[in-house]
Amino acid sequence: MSNTADPDLLHYLDQENSYAEAFMADTQELQRTLFSEMKGRMPPKVSTPPERWGKWLYYQHVPEGKEYPVLCRKLSCDDGFLGSFFKYKRHSLKVETLLDWNEIAEQYGYVNIGTCRISPDHNFLAYTLDTRGSELFVLQLKDLRTGSMILGSEVEGVLSLAWASDSNCLFYTLCDENQRPNRVFCRKLGTDVVDDLLFTENDLSCCVDITSTKDGKFVTINSNSRISSEEDFKNGLWLVRKRVPGVQYFLEHHNGFFYILTNAPMENISLATEGYHLVRCRAEKLSLANWQDIAVPGPGITLQDMDMFHGHLVLSLCKEGLPMLCSISMPINFNGQADYIEDLNPWFFPLPSTLCSFLPGSNHDFASSVYRVVVSSPVVPDLIVDYDMVKQRFTFLHQEEVMGLATSNNPSRIQSDGDLHLEKVETSQKWTDLSETYSCERQEVISHDGVLIPLTILYSRKVQFSGNSPGLIYGYGAYGEVLDKGWCADHISLLDRGWVIAYADVRGGGDTTWHQAGTRMNKPNSFHDFAACAIYLISEGYVQENQLAAIGCSAGGLLVGATINKYHDLFCAAILKVPFLDISNTMLDPSLPLTILDYDEFGDPNIQAEFETIHSYSPYDNILPGVCYPSTLVTASLHDSRVGVWEAAKWVAKVREKTCPNCSHLVILNTNMNGGHFSEGGRLKHCEDTAFALSFDCDVSFSSGKYKNNGYLMVSCNGGLNQMRAAICDMVAISRYLNVTLIVPELDKTSFWADPSEFQDIFDVDHFITSLRDEVRILKELPPRLKRRVEFGMVHSMPPISWSDISYYHHQILPLIRKHKVLHLNKTDARLANNGLHPEIQKLRCRVNYSALRFTSQIEELGKRVIRILRQNGPFLVLHLRYEMDMLAFSGCTQGCTKDEAGELTRMRYAYPWWKEKVIDSDMKRKDGLCPLTPEETTLTLRALDIDQNIQIYIAAGEIYGGKRRMASLSAAFPNLVRKETLLEPSDLRYFQNHSSQMAALDYLVSLESDIFVPTYDGNMAKVVEGHRRYLGYRKSLLLDRKLLVDLIDRYNNGSLAWDEFSSSVKAAHMNRMGMPTRRVGSSDSR
Repeated sequence: MSNTADPDLLHYLDQENSYAEAFMADTQELQRTLFSEMKGRMPPKVSTPPERWGKWLYYQHVPEGKEYPVLCRKLSCDDGFLGSFFKYKRHSLKVETLLDWNEIAEQYGYVNIGTCRISPDHNFLAYTLDTRGSELFVLQLKDLRTGSMILGSEVEGVLSLAWASDSNCLFYTLCDENQRPNRVFCRKLGTDVVDDLLFTENDLSCCVDITSTKDGKFVTINSNSRISSEEDFKNGLWLVRKRVPGVQYFLEHHNGFFYILTNAPMENISLATEGYHLVRCRAEKLSLANWQDIAVPGPGITLQDMDMFHGHLVLSLCKEGLPMLCSISMPINFNGQADYIEDLNPWFFPLPSTLCSFLPGSNHDFASSVYRVVVSSPVVPDLIVDYDMVKQRFTFLHQEEVMGLATSNNPSRIQSDGDLHLEKVETSQKWTDLSETYSCERQEVISHDGVLIPLTILYSRKVQFSGNSPGLIYGYGAYGEVLDKGWCADHISLLDRGWVIAYADVRGGGDTTWHQAGTRMNKPNSFHDFAACAIYLISEGYVQENQLAAIGCSAGGLLVGATINKYHDLFCAAILKVPFLDISNTMLDPSLPLTILDYDEFGDPNIQAEFETIHSYSPYDNILPGVCYPSTLVTASLHDSRVGVWEAAKWVAKVREKTCPNCSHLVILNTNMNGGHFSEGGRLKHCEDTAFALSFDCDVSFSSGKYKNNGYLMVSCNGGLNQMRAAICDMVAISRYLNVTLIVPELDKTSFWADPSEFQDIFDVDHFITSLRDEVRILKELPPRLKRRVEFGMVHSMPPISWSDISYYHHQILPLIRKHKVLHLNKTDARLANNGLHPEIQKLRCRVNYSALRFTSQIEELGKRVIRILRQNGPFLVLHLRYEMDMLAFSGCTQGCTKDEAGELTRMRYAYPWWKEKVIDSDMKRKDGLCPLTPEETTLTLRALDIDQNIQIYIAAGEIYGGKRRMASLSAAFPNLVRKETLLEPSDLRYFQNHSSQMAALDYLVSLESDIFVPTYDGNMAKVVEGHRRYLGYRKSLLLDRKLLVDLIDRYNNGSLAWDEFSSSVKAAHMNRMGMPTRRVGSSDSR
């Protein structure tokens, strides 16, 4: 399955997508609502404040009506730093557009910019571009002076970029066939010289990265594994330190010294520390003996990152799970031994008091004294802040606008480390804070081994906790990555619906110690941690039992998938996005991207103990047979280079095969056939995908979790439109009664009518499914595995016994469905209504007929046009003249036919084996009132009833047998006879030609709206239309007493009855036959 170009795989994924679409059809209204809410919160256009770099101000904006950003710049004014975007916009200097994501997306249909680097002299832009989703980025070069691309600069497989300080050389890394960046090249601009290969990394467990120090003095080559690193300089290739397993280091340069962030153990450290610490050495003395430890974090604090400026060093820290930022004046005065960071007189940047996250800005300008950060939390929309490290003040530049959301501007509340320097902090500004509406709290949950797991919980303060809220818990737990707990406007849609949202920071993410506690042999800790957090939410009353859903992306999908196997009844639903589910097989295949790199994260499968651990939790290999799994939405991407699309496909197929048959169909796979690991599309596509996923949780998971499916029922209807319509009503009722899933019925294409229409060509299939979603599960097609069985002929097919009561289906049909999983009823002449149905079942049949079975918009619109045309000329009568060839052949009624016509009808009756009655006495049947009235008999009846001869009479019928000869008397008596063919242009009916059921649908719609409806035979259409007219309110329907009429007509024709007496007799007989409601006796009715 790893060949993503395999036609069989593509066909399989298409089938799965069709099933997912059918499965989610009844959530379309909810999807539209959620999408509208999310879109409505987005401002029409977005712009970030400009950031100064040299003489330029750089910024991004998303134009109104566009999905992607545009990178721009503008020359800075000479009046100093522009403190806000609004001041910046008042200047009229020319704006240069450097890169427009929208133009690329319009050209290729997909865009992903990997890396974007502007040269130090600001004359060139180098960036990497992926237009397919495969993450095979292509190097692009643009001359910013001319605005033109530098042709011939394209190189495929480039990952990272760095400019030399003179802007004449561009360094880049190139990937091997497994998309591992392993080589460094140098391109000299303005020359035809072939790019120089400078470095090759042969260790398959390591990747190469290229960066430049902030001051531009050095370019560094970084060779990193998951747990170790090594750096060389491109100034003669100096090796900083030989690679040591488990040791990582990253460096910056400042005034002749290298400042190195490392977790390497140092013998001369006298202070207690764990994780990273800060060392330095002179640039010309790189040997380990010259490294000097200058700063370590204090107890309970971890050092995570650094950024260098001419006058300051910025450090990113974490204390008790909460982020901190501080700056230290440069150069650092070193007294010969390491100090705690707090002893270096740091300024701790004020941050929101709520749980927050931060994302550094570009901060390109080494000479700047201002550090830009985007700060946010689950209750604070993204806030762009400039921290002035000299004045130790901060400025709010811009906060994300959330449209249509009631917010409050609370005075800025700050937190700092202890009371350090608070007197120097500006506290007069305000930001938008939603903490009055939504609560964000942090709890610690005890895991299986006593370790406390951080759990962040978000909920609406309007919800009164009584243990009945639905919940959604996020998890990841790999590669040392911390769950993003920044602002997410999409979550408002859930919170306002009473949901609780939680983030479980399980082991495997976080700092070095927390990360290592969830890797390799320790990986099972992650699953226990996640389960503990989920159980806590339920046990503490945040979330109702059986209403907690889990969500995980990529390695987070591994987390959720493995947890489901161990705690299969803990979640009611799960969303697995591009999930890593087949880890055992993937780790055994070194030819796949990332496999060898992941040895340090998940374990080396060549070590038996580590492979046994991997296999023990691999989601694909540990699916529990026969147990109920949660409803699960699995998303995948065809061009995903990180997690193969086949992993999701295999897992879904195996869950359906192995788990409880009552719930296995509740697992769906939705594959993006265009994007990669990070999906595709801009702002609106993100809203669309999110609405799809959240609607799965909001609607499908909880309703379907209570639904016990006994199997699948396929049906092939037979007969004309209205016979099939009645049969569909029966099949829905039977499916509800048996608790089976009904597949959208197949319509008759082989009988006399020979109409090739599918269900969706006549009926609004989405409305059909959605309107009945609370009563019976209906899918457009079988799940793919079962569908293939049907395609191979492996399905039990049979006709039901006609006119059977409902108990027949319980005792005879249900056991067959349970046995075969799928049952095909190849005939649907059930006639349930003739056998005393329970009132609730009959009501369901009525809801199907009069509400769920809505015609397509095309048919509805054309029907309305016919009705408008008729209404222009006053009232109209619909005559359902059931005198077509099939009716006469089937009934054996030949009154008024020639000898040749009677013979033709007999031959037709014998030609269709399912018309079982062959020898019929036409005269006797007519006298018993079992034949349709002839056109001549109908003419006499309408005249006897004093129907106005000038009224419009719409003939709702197919081709009348005998043609003009048989219609002559009716046309003479009522000259305003019309049909759809005479009211509409041929072009209007072009689509309906040779589609008799669609033509019959038009007649049905006109019949419903007529002033008088007169059927000449009590067939399927007559009964259905009459009932529908009663349902819509009393409308006159003349139900002709054919037995009495033929007797009166014969007496009138032979002269034994005068016209006046004939007319009065007809009127008297039909005075109480105007379609008034009548009582249906049901099986449970009592007197």
